[in-house]
Amino acid sequence: MPDHFTNETSVMEEFIEQLCHYTNLRAQQVKASKPTDYYTSKWTNIECDEMKPFIGIRMIVKHSLTKPRYEDYFSKEATNFVTFTPGFRDVFTRDRFLAIWKFIHIHYTD
Repeated sequence: MPDHFTNETSVMEEFIEQLCHYTNLRAQQVKASKPTDYYTSKWTNIECDEMKPFIGIRMIVKHSLTKPRYEDYFSKEATNFVTFTPGFRDVFTRDRFLAIWKFIHIHYTD
């Protein structure tokens, strides 16, 4: 494997680890201040294996297929077969996706 590929992969892995760390930290901060919040009450720490598909789905949501609300990507009703996205539910529940989106953080904040 070429060195530049190994280095780029290593940097990406480190970024994802940091993203998980700060996202989990942010969730704990919010949980401390709002213990009855819907998403904090259900929060479990995110691991790298879960963050990677989250980033992929987030890129699709942002750049390929736009719907009015994030919840619409997880709809069980096929109102339009062209824009129906049943695969999203195979990767995440709607609530888990929205919880990660709520807490995702790249750096530490007080």
